[in-house]
Amino acid sequence: MENFALGIILFIAYFSFLCCLLHQPHQPYIPTAVLDIPAAVPQQTVEQWSAKPTLLATEIGTLPEGVDLDQLPLRKARKVAKALSIPQKLNGRDRPLSQLRVQIKKRLTEQPTEVAPIIASVLQAC
Repeated sequence: MENFALGIILFIAYFSFLCCLLHQPHQPYIPTAVLDIPAAVPQQTVEQWSAKPTLLATEIGTLPEGVDLDQLPLRKARKVAKALSIPQKLNGRDRPLSQLRVQIKKRLTEQPTEVAPIIASVLQAC
């Protein structure tokens, strides 16, 4: 009985060892060909890109063009509040959108050079 159990254990050990030796892990696909990028971009595409407002903050700490904190939707306001470490709950309840906007504006007026780039990067990611 002991020899039989030892034989089974050795068989499992040998089988596991051989599986590890013969296993070839899946390698991710890595493209080898470089994509051809056209040298000239069509003029219509360039005009479309320039028509969109940029969301990059200026160095003086103002908000980019096209960003109005009074019209900020709830989801974006919550993302900005999270990035600025503004608490989103008050007494265990969600803060209303108006209070979030007031807190964001207050933080922007207190520290414009630090807050404006954060707001711009969060809104650009949305």
